[in-house]
Amino acid sequence: MTQKNQAVANLFGGKKAPKAKKTSKKAPREEIEFPKELRDAADVMCAYRTVKDDLKKKGEVAEKRCESFMKRWWCEKYALTGKKPDMARFLGNRSGVDFIQTRRMTLTAEKQEALEMMGVDLADHTEVSGMDISMEAIVRLGYMDKLQEAIANMVSDPEHVSEIFSPKITVKEGILEALPEIAKESEIGGSLADQMEQILDVLKPTTQKKKPQVEGATLSECFEIVTDSKLGSTKA
Repeated sequence: MTQKNQAVANLFGGKKAPKAKKTSKKAPREEIEFPKELRDAADVMCAYRTVKDDLKKKGEVAEKRCESFMKRWWCEKYALTGKKPDMARFLGNRSGVDFIQTRRMTLTAEKQEALEMMGVDLADHTEVSGMDISMEAIVRLGYMDKLQEAIANMVSDPEHVSEIFSPKITVKEGILEALPEIAKESEIGGSLADQMEQILDVLKPTTQKKKPQVEGATLSECFEIVTDSKLGSTKA
């Protein structure tokens, strides 16, 4: 049997063809030195690539934990006093950051569904402010080449219309002032602070953090604070 016929027989017989042996070695890698004026830049580039993922992960973990605490404090203070808290400054060992809960939030279909399951009614606190168009859906459904004809035909196909065009829902200005009453009327269990916190967990408003600083620390010391931290590691 020829080598070619044997390969065909192996293919249809479920046998894997033997891997070809590597006979040639890789050519030696050419090394080029950066000009003298760029060598520091090269070191910075490589050092940055080495540490940036670690810094990013630790920063995200730290921010998530601190934001969770600040949001919880905000809800508890609101539930206790009946008054929406203003900006407050939160302090670490050497650091401080101003925090305020903003009204900036989007209301997606997923968020609306989650709120409905919690018995949260925002009908009186939202308004339609536009229409989002999904180009991905237009391409996937084959409407790109004949968009005009597709739009005319989509009236008889509500499923496609709702998939491509979705109303852009905006939360009204007074949402935070109405939050305690919205929470009380929901089906969420727990304290008022628990109820408000769960609603905010779904709405995910844009939090505003101002003037984050480490008192008296140099840039190098700030770097050491992050790199020395165990946040984001398996030991955290």
